[in-house]
Amino acid sequence: MKVFELRFKNILIFLFLIFSTPLFSQENESQIKSINLSNQNISWSKVIPGKFICQPQKTSFGFVSITDAKTITAITNEGKLYYENTIPRLANPKLSNLNYDFLLLSSNNNFIHLINPSGKILWTKELDGKIISQAVSGEDGRFFLLTKTSVFCFGMNGICKWQINHSLNFSANNANFENQKIYKFSDGSIAISDNKSILRLSPFGKILETKQFSENSSIFFQVSQGKDGIIITNGTKSTFFGIHKDKIFEKWTTEFSLPIEIICNEKNNTIAAFSKNKTSINIYLL
Repeated sequence: MKVFELRFKNILIFLFLIFSTPLFSQENESQIKSINLSNQNISWSKVIPGKFICQPQKTSFGFVSITDAKTITAITNEGKLYYENTIPRLANPKLSNLNYDFLLLSSNNNFIHLINPSGKILWTKELDGKIISQAVSGEDGRFFLLTKTSVFCFGMNGICKWQINHSLNFSANNANFENQKIYKFSDGSIAISDNKSILRLSPFGKILETKQFSENSSIFFQVSQGKDGIIITNGTKSTFFGIHKDKIFEKWTTEFSLPIEIICNEKNNTIAAFSKNKTSINIYLL
């Protein structure tokens, strides 16, 4: 790995140049708090009905979100209205971007709705259990969802291909309990993780392996999607796990002097490691 260290006053400029992740992404939360929009050059502005009530999702044409005016609203990168459709009032809506600008909308904790590229709801399904992750796309149109007790795989036609129970502990006392993630490896397998282990599954619902962490997790425990693998950050140490001979293996580990927070960019295979006191940042080219 190559590493560059910058002082915090240069972080924002550097990240805008290096990272192409959307401003609304969860990983960029610390950046959002540091940006003074009054000092930015605004390319366009748009008045929408109501206010956004879920995290917008980036698409090939711009972005989409749900408003409290019971609409799903899509805006292009040029600020033009792409579509605006009325939908039922939904509790706790959450959007996920699937392939080819299809979207999955979860609501009321256990309902999912597939939305086509024109913003129309195609079908609605009820899951057994509270949804605690966004959907993640696999091959051949399938996608995956996580509840507190199960992993689900659906096709674009709304048929559940498989459901498998897991024993990972997603505590409701955790502030991120309802914002878990499903991660992907280069061989098409997926993984879920609590702060004690990684459970890896084939895209066809077979449990491939469980890897236990050798160290106790700290309050700074974090899992991030990297290019072709996942990065486990535990306090002052980050470890990249990939796949070798159909097994999870440790590709590299790096230590930091302070607890850190990771932001990943899968497209250019780069990660940014913030020190928790926000005084410096390391940029790694993997």
